[in-house]
Amino acid sequence: MPLSSEQKRRRKVTKELQKMPLKCIKDYELYNERARELSVPVKPAPAELHEHMKVKFLRRDGMEHDVPLYLHTALIHFEKKVSHGHIYDIPKIVIREYQKLGMPKYKQYVNKATGDSETVFSHKDPRFAFQVVLDD
Repeated sequence: MPLSSEQKRRRKVTKELQKMPLKCIKDYELYNERARELSVPVKPAPAELHEHMKVKFLRRDGMEHDVPLYLHTALIHFEKKVSHGHIYDIPKIVIREYQKLGMPKYKQYVNKATGDSETVFSHKDPRFAFQVVLDD
């Protein structure tokens, strides 16, 4: 059965995608943009291409266990086990994501006029901290 013109076009564009150079993050962004248009799986940029920071990993609970840092998005694929108090070189995008994690804390709000009470979100108590380490 012969291929339709749409199938031929998609094959041609897919071959062009395979020839695209993937040397920097911008190349991966352009590749992924084009891949989404064609409904082809995107390729995350390797962690080595992202900007890194030297940080000391701190954990507020259960310090004896290692924490597997895992982030897989269209921008990056990163996996690493880290321990409390050790120094690591970690991509900034991973640090930002893990700093957002936390245990939600709530407070009781009482309406003084009616006496009704309501529980409302107060803040997040962070689970992890990344202390920047400056080179000597």
